[in-house]
Amino acid sequence: MKILIISLSLILTSICRAFAQDVEGCKDHPMFNRMPGYTISECSQNFGLAELAMADFNNKSIEGYKTVNTYLFDTEKGKNPYSFFQVVKNYENALSK
Repeated sequence: MKILIISLSLILTSICRAFAQDVEGCKDHPMFNRMPGYTISECSQNFGLAELAMADFNNKSIEGYKTVNTYLFDTEKGKNPYSFFQVVKNYENALSK
């Protein structure tokens, strides 16, 4: 019986991963391209205050809407996730455009 339950759990997990898609109501920011193989697992948007470190070592407070998307990489397809450097370069390229 335990083997049956474990087997069913593994099958269900595999099926869910095979049909992985973004959480309802979440989408990418229009300025940025998503790295291939990632899905949005959660998102939030709210109005708030942020402290930014400036080049002159002073902090600057800015206010506005902040959107946070959490991405998950699908490792089931046998590919490795992108490195931190690759993701940062993707964002830098998008901002420079």
